[in-house]
Amino acid sequence: MAPKDSSGLVQLPILFGIVFLLLIAGIAFYKPNKQLETVAERTGSFGELLKNILPVPSPTEKPTPSPSLPSATRTPTPRTPTPTPQPTPVPQPPPTIPSSVTKKVMLLIQNPILEAQGGKRLTEYENWNNPSNLAQSYISDIKSVSGGYLTYQIVQTLEVDEIPLQQDGFSYTDSTYLSCLSNHATCHSPGAANYNKVISDYSICEKRNSGEIDEVWIFGGPWFGYYESRLAGPGAFWYNSPPLTGTACQKLLPIMGFSYERGVSEMIEDMGHRFESVLGYVFGGRQANKNTLWSRFALRDIDWAGEAGCGNIHYGPNSTSDYDWGNTRFVQSSCNDWYNFPNLSGAKQNMNCSEWGCEGYGFKKWWLRHLPRMSGKTNGKLNNWWKYVADYESAIKE
Repeated sequence: MAPKDSSGLVQLPILFGIVFLLLIAGIAFYKPNKQLETVAERTGSFGELLKNILPVPSPTEKPTPSPSLPSATRTPTPRTPTPTPQPTPVPQPPPTIPSSVTKKVMLLIQNPILEAQGGKRLTEYENWNNPSNLAQSYISDIKSVSGGYLTYQIVQTLEVDEIPLQQDGFSYTDSTYLSCLSNHATCHSPGAANYNKVISDYSICEKRNSGEIDEVWIFGGPWFGYYESRLAGPGAFWYNSPPLTGTACQKLLPIMGFSYERGVSEMIEDMGHRFESVLGYVFGGRQANKNTLWSRFALRDIDWAGEAGCGNIHYGPNSTSDYDWGNTRFVQSSCNDWYNFPNLSGAKQNMNCSEWGCEGYGFKKWWLRHLPRMSGKTNGKLNNWWKYVADYESAIKE
């Protein structure tokens, strides 16, 4: 059995002996004339002595902790969202010219026979224009200015010996009518033909309902009381005149009122007003701004300087008053850009009346020729504005 370690017991007496010897030495070397040391100093010296004699255990070194590495955080790999498949864009075909249409017309000529004047027709007696010739010239012009889109075909012609009854019941005789022509103060006023009687007398609505005709053209003389254009049938609207109500028409019936005293130029103007009414109805009116395509088309320089379009049927882009078709004043106009519709660039050019020959007939055809007649739609409206005029009921169904 191993002996117990007694080193601790042996060292203790030795320690006390050393302390005792030190005390004796201190007394022996005592010097009376020296200032006594303070207890604190002796204690300090004694403490230093003990430090030098006794082994001072080295402080246990604490191991320097290794820096802990943070646990690796796994960065999630971002998920790339699966792209939603996009439909392959279908290339849009360029605008094309719509197929031409033919509209059937009933031609009603009210041309009284003047018995007291040798049985001559009114047109012959007054040396006025032949209504049938006027109609054919008009048909030719409309086909031309519409770029071949609209063709009129006369399917029935009636020439009747009558002056229309007026709305208030007044009726001209041959004599009173000729007096009216020679002295306008004797003419009946207001001059307003009884449309409903004319339509009923010649079964015009029945012809329209059956598809026999698409519209009717009525030729008459001054003071007969016809509007330039009027619209009858369900849903009729302002057509440069109030809509005609109280008819048996089940479809819209355009009624053109032409005068054989006048020429083709005035007939073209009548069509211009028909366009203004229809497009105003389609686009919600016309203002002196660019808020709608129709307003933009019809801008005049006097509406907005430097921003003229094509004007309207009475005003060219540069006109300063009604019927001012011969004005030589130059203005900036985008009218010719409308040949590119619907791809308008806004391009303008300086122009004056030389564009249309500085006279009314030329201007009216020039104006109608610029009206759009392309396929497709822009802002929900047909690019073919001619269809609204030629066949409104069909146009609004597209």
